[in-house]
Amino acid sequence: MEDADDDIAVIGIGCNFPGGEGLDNFWRVLLEGKNCVVDIPPERFDTTLWYDADESKPGKTQTTKAALIEGFNEFDHRFFGITEAEADFMDPQQKLLLQCAYRALEDAGIAMESISGSRTGVYIGLMNRDYEILQSNSPTTINHYNGTGTAMSVAANRISFIFNLHGPSFAIDSACSSSLVGLHVACQAIKQGDCEMALCGGVSCILEPRVFIALGKAKMISPDGTSKPFSSRADGYGRGEGCGVVLLKPLKKAIKDCNRVWGIISKTAVNQDGHSVTPITKPSMTQQEELLRRIYSKSDLANVQYIEAHGTGTPVGDPIEAGSISNVIAKAQPPGSETLRIGSVKGNIGHTESAAGVAGLIKVGIAALLKHWGIKPDAVLGHSVGEVAAAHCSGLLTLEDAVKVLYHRSTLQNKVTGGKMLVVSNVAVEKVLKILPEFAGKICVAALNSPQSCTLSGDADAIAILQEKLKIVFAEEHLFLHELDVPAAYHSHMMDPILDDIEKSINPLYAKNKECQLFSTVTGNCYSDGDFTTGNYWAKNIREPVLLEQALHAVTKDKHSKTNVVFVEIGPRRALQRNIRETLGNNTLVLPSVQPEKDCNTILSTVAKLFELGNSVDWHQLYRGCETSPTEFPVYHFDNTKKELNFEAVIKGAFYVELAYASVMASLRPKKPISLLQLSVRFENLFALSSNCHQLKVTLEPVTATAKIIIPGAVCYSTNKHPMLKETPCVSYFILAWEILQRMLSKVEQQYRRLIIISSNSASALMKVLALSANRETFQLSRTNKRHTDADDESYFTTKMVQQVVLNQTVSDRPVSDIPFLPRSGKLFKQSSVYIVTGGLSGLGLETVKFIAHNVGGCIATLSRSALTDEMKFEIELLQKRYGVTIMNLQCDVSVSMQVLHAISMIKQKFPSCPIKGVFHSAAVLHDALIENLDESLFRKVLQPKVCGALNLHYATLHNKLDFFVCYSSISSFIGNASQCNYAAANSFLDSFCHYRRNLGLAGQSINWGPLNLGLLLNKDNFQQFLESKGMMVMDVCDVQQALETCLVMNRPQQVICKFNFKNLHIHVLSQNASLRERLSGLVEMELKDYLNNEPRVQHLSSPHESVRRIVSDIINVSVDELDDDSTLCGLGIDSMLAMTLQNKMFQETGVNVPLVKILDPNSTVATLACIVTNG
Repeated sequence: MEDADDDIAVIGIGCNFPGGEGLDNFWRVLLEGKNCVVDIPPERFDTTLWYDADESKPGKTQTTKAALIEGFNEFDHRFFGITEAEADFMDPQQKLLLQCAYRALEDAGIAMESISGSRTGVYIGLMNRDYEILQSNSPTTINHYNGTGTAMSVAANRISFIFNLHGPSFAIDSACSSSLVGLHVACQAIKQGDCEMALCGGVSCILEPRVFIALGKAKMISPDGTSKPFSSRADGYGRGEGCGVVLLKPLKKAIKDCNRVWGIISKTAVNQDGHSVTPITKPSMTQQEELLRRIYSKSDLANVQYIEAHGTGTPVGDPIEAGSISNVIAKAQPPGSETLRIGSVKGNIGHTESAAGVAGLIKVGIAALLKHWGIKPDAVLGHSVGEVAAAHCSGLLTLEDAVKVLYHRSTLQNKVTGGKMLVVSNVAVEKVLKILPEFAGKICVAALNSPQSCTLSGDADAIAILQEKLKIVFAEEHLFLHELDVPAAYHSHMMDPILDDIEKSINPLYAKNKECQLFSTVTGNCYSDGDFTTGNYWAKNIREPVLLEQALHAVTKDKHSKTNVVFVEIGPRRALQRNIRETLGNNTLVLPSVQPEKDCNTILSTVAKLFELGNSVDWHQLYRGCETSPTEFPVYHFDNTKKELNFEAVIKGAFYVELAYASVMASLRPKKPISLLQLSVRFENLFALSSNCHQLKVTLEPVTATAKIIIPGAVCYSTNKHPMLKETPCVSYFILAWEILQRMLSKVEQQYRRLIIISSNSASALMKVLALSANRETFQLSRTNKRHTDADDESYFTTKMVQQVVLNQTVSDRPVSDIPFLPRSGKLFKQSSVYIVTGGLSGLGLETVKFIAHNVGGCIATLSRSALTDEMKFEIELLQKRYGVTIMNLQCDVSVSMQVLHAISMIKQKFPSCPIKGVFHSAAVLHDALIENLDESLFRKVLQPKVCGALNLHYATLHNKLDFFVCYSSISSFIGNASQCNYAAANSFLDSFCHYRRNLGLAGQSINWGPLNLGLLLNKDNFQQFLESKGMMVMDVCDVQQALETCLVMNRPQQVICKFNFKNLHIHVLSQNASLRERLSGLVEMELKDYLNNEPRVQHLSSPHESVRRIVSDIINVSVDELDDDSTLCGLGIDSMLAMTLQNKMFQETGVNVPLVKILDPNSTVATLACIVTNG
């Protein structure tokens, strides 16, 4: 034990857990053994859309239940001086923390005024980001409050800000241990003098289903939503939510100040499993034992009476935890020590994750209180699985052996499903037993509870028939029938298949000295050798009937008077009280440990009654910490406002296409058939459905039809193979002549040399075009001596006659040329061709796969370093079914040439009759840092997938006639980025390489993508906002595919696709970069000029005073009538961020630019603003 001078006292508690707000409600939940799991309501999320019992279904959760708090998202924002405008964008977790922090101070009797300015620290455990995730789904609603409203750091900082606390303040995310790690850090900070007190706690709220899905895939979630700590029925944990905050203070100071002490923290410690076990989610028994040995000295072990364990209810975690506690603590206690109790609050309120530790802490000895308060039993007995607890409580079985029994018992029983169990009461059991021979082999007696009650177990159909028969036979009696909600028919023949395994797996067990009498409900008698300590006994425990009635008689057999026997029922509810009285008489005293709606009075009344009957009570333990408790005072009742969390729904583009089409068809005059219409929809920005009204504007623009001549690629080949070309004017002659002369004449002139073009036919039409186009002074025709003997070898370059092209009739003897149009197919991709996409399982690569599939590219091959996940496999299968394409997924590192060659070989084997016609290279790796912090390895890491990948793909497909070789570059190589010089270099190579391929006559396109809400940038709100401040707005998925199609159609060697904020680009980038300013200034100035010309003019529709009041009321979400002209702006909650919003809004609506310093002046009022606007 550490020096008592260092002990830390818990002097205040504030909590809101499932079952009700406040400590009294939490206490009641624990005493009643209440399970607070409920159906997840639609206000959180629609479980009908997310639930599927089949765990193989991607994107589905296997439970619809959780333990949820009451009054979710209710908040008294005015009490804490927060505007409604800001409160609307606060994570509900922040609201809970503020209210629970206040309750902790209130519980400690500390006024907000007295703690203000103190060195009080704030340490908050927080891990879930549901609210932030949902907010990021609606980028159009993001404002300056989203940052503080969702930031983990602000969750702690806001408490310090509201209560004016000057100690350390931060949030901790160490997953489920967050709040206890926060407790550890807080205690250390108090001991070393960083703070004089500390508010410490944790919070977790459930708003959306994605965590449920992940837990389901990991097989960690309980289908019924209930955690069953250390239970044979443990099947994963049930999620819960809530918040708990405790106020810590040095014990010596707390005693001196006469604070009420809820509990004492003597020592804390933290460690990590490292790589001692795999996978990362599995706990390590070795590391748990190491931590326990570090925290408990030998002298401590004898005093340990109860451990509030993690106990999530997972079949893997619980046995490990129980085993480590047994090995270090239970086994080290001296002979004759009291039985060590363990428990977990998660059985009541679920696993509250980052708030789980503090929930267990607040539970400081209110479980297993009877033994802690000095009350010891003379005898114990258990019902069914309760026998394991009875054997351990008596001292016969160690904790390790008890856990061993529970583990194998539950694991094997879970293999058996089916059947039903039926409780039959209010009728003589002997009468019921006379009916059972009719159901021999189908129904067994599971429990003989009393002369008037039994439990039957067996085949479901047989139980159903028996139930109807009992209703008829005992129609005249007050028959009670109840089907138990269990997955299998226990204590029946349905257990027979697992009996041998039960016996083998549980042996051997080792008997210890009993501390009290132990009775068996398997034999119905007092313990004898072999009972409870063999596999054979536990096989009988699950197969034979529970002989509760007989065991109760055995307990009282040697007692002089049954009236001297007192039973205390330990359990979550009063299940056996009636059976005990029916067996031993109505005068038998049966005391409950819980009683609904009677709070802590139940267990205290039981203690008082036991003391009255002569049992010893350790009053010192009972009243420990409450000797000098302050007088309680009425608590403040928060004036909460309920806020619904209405997150905007982003609707697919097809919805708006349908709306636009319906609008056009309804308003078109004159009416026209659909076949004559072509509808084009352009999205200016993301449009979302929400509670606010939006207007969709559809503009119909008549477009004059135009025709285009597309010169086929076959133009350079023999006209014998393409006879239709003989009648088609070769427009390309003029282009060829221009190219030849433009490129060569300048060189010839510089060197004072003559240009000589050699042709096998100097009289060809091309030579004539060249002759007419060139400068005659530098042009000379020459013929080769070679003669053509093949009369059919005529091409566009040797033919002598070309029909004149007449596009407009101006002279009567020159008719307009009859030009046969060769219509374009309109399809980018071919059904019988293969298209390769690198990095095709995520981000831009995956969007490219979808794009090719949507445009009927028949065969697609993805190359990725990552293996195909189940979710990705489902999405790929969906694409194949939807578009009728075939998608092949190969695990390949494109930076390794041998892997690329092997992948190409596999593709050819898969699609032997389909040529490779396109390559889309999107593989990328990032490692951002300033150039002085980059070494060669970090350059290689980033360059390899792009540079080596492009080269390997180039050589591997060089013999293929590709339609596309598209490299996904970045705007970083176009504009530059100080922290991405390696990435910019890699992309710059791709740009140059595509130009190189074009010069070779090969397909090649480099697309310099701007920031996209995909892959590396997906939902990175802070980074996206930073980019926008630099002038680059993030493009959404709907923009990407349209831009890609445009690029492929334009087919330029290099294209930049970026959504610019030209004002930010001009102010924050071009003003500081002369090179970029020179390149982009023309474009930026043109865009800004258009913006300024189109800026709406200010209209003064109301008086300045009315305008100011309306603007202020809109910003702080307060009715205009509630505004007082003399109210200070800071008093209304207008901080620096709101001040900028107010300044902009007033300028837009009044044309007056109010100085920001004036708005932030603590003396400025609403009237001050009105005066400034009036004087303009």
